[in-house]
Amino acid sequence: MGIFIISVLALIGVDQLFKYLASANLVNSTIENFFFKLSYLENTFMIGETSFNWLLILFSTVLLIVFIVFFFNQYAKKVRTKFNFITFTLIIGGGVSNLIDRLARGFVIDYIELNHILKGIVFNLADVCIVLGVILLIGMYAIKITDDKAQTMTEGDKNVQSKSTKQWFKELFKGR
Repeated sequence: MGIFIISVLALIGVDQLFKYLASANLVNSTIENFFFKLSYLENTFMIGETSFNWLLILFSTVLLIVFIVFFFNQYAKKVRTKFNFITFTLIIGGGVSNLIDRLARGFVIDYIELNHILKGIVFNLADVCIVLGVILLIGMYAIKITDDKAQTMTEGDKNVQSKSTKQWFKELFKGR
């Protein structure tokens, strides 16, 4: 449990450091190469004259509480895999870091833009962590659901030869 908290705090620290460096060095300048552009953007999430900052703070807080409760529930059930650890570290660390920005500054500092893939979308390390964590979480449950379904199919009908997703991936990458 201690390593989880240290990992989350380290992720928050690195993201906050990058945001500080962006605010100190990129406010009136841009660093650009073929792949990406580093610039400073204050993401207030405003539509017209209306700011939805209070709604984002409430929504983010509720989601973070749900993920923290879910993680501790998994931990209490002794579901302590590296996959769970990485997934929840990314989601909770990234979410807390962006929530800190919204509470302390009223906006989130974004600083990365990919020139050819996501042109016009500026994001930060916390955003990357959250998205990657959610993709891993969805993948984790997709594999679990298909594994449970495969197990049920083979128990219910002995003639059905069904493979779990994990077995399928092992066979797919065997010998490579």
